[in-house]
Amino acid sequence: SRADNLRQTMEANCLFNLTLENYARLNNLSLSSFKRHFFSVFHMSPGQWLLRQKLDYAHKLLLTSDRSISEICFESGFEDSTNFSHVFKKKFGESPLKFRAKFNRHTVIKYEPRSQIVDLFNKVFAVIPIYLYWTIK
Repeated sequence: SRADNLRQTMEANCLFNLTLENYARLNNLSLSSFKRHFFSVFHMSPGQWLLRQKLDYAHKLLLTSDRSISEICFESGFEDSTNFSHVFKKKFGESPLKFRAKFNRHTVIKYEPRSQIVDLFNKVFAVIPIYLYWTIK
């Protein structure tokens, strides 16, 4: 459906610094139609939704990675670390640095999806030579 396409397009591109005109173009809509359709699907403006996605992604990275605050800022789609710190503090109540320091004292979580994928890949492909050996024999 059109709503599903909008969701998929937005989720796939939300960390890139695209203009609303670019998002509208990606969805084959005029800017005004895009804004109307966006609000009907997400119940907020595109700007609010994009900021929320970027902040939530940065929040997750602060909890699960050891990347620097600057790296997290830019990977989350922010172009300015001062603005990032300001909006992060506004949403979560403390600066990214204080948030990470507070969290790291209490809990350590490692989020490493790539290593999990590599482990799965290795398990799957470790079985293939055995299977091929028995089917060829």
